[in-house]
Amino acid sequence: MRVFLDANILFSAAKSDGAVRALVRMLLDRRDQCWVDAYGVAQARRNLVTKGPQAIQVLDALLCHLQIAPALAGAVDPVELEWLPPFAWAAMRSSLAIASTSAARTDKTSAA
Repeated sequence: MRVFLDANILFSAAKSDGAVRALVRMLLDRRDQCWVDAYGVAQARRNLVTKGPQAIQVLDALLCHLQIAPALAGAVDPVELEWLPPFAWAAMRSSLAIASTSAARTDKTSAA
């Protein structure tokens, strides 16, 4: 099964060892595909920095087990994604570049 985890789920799973973390652990143990997007990860990280900085390490450990989908161009500042592991950051940068190029082509086509 594929499951999308939003920023609230990431935040809760990282911040406390409660029901949400147990749910995510169960999904991973069952080998379900757990997906997040870069925007949700950036949002969860930003909120954890403010409300529970000790949980950043838990978030980072959790992210190693999740599938990270690229952010849409313009949805998140690329600087906010620099913390990603090198393999994920490289994929994210190329996805952002492709999305930006596609958006620019669409803008030119609709202007014509």
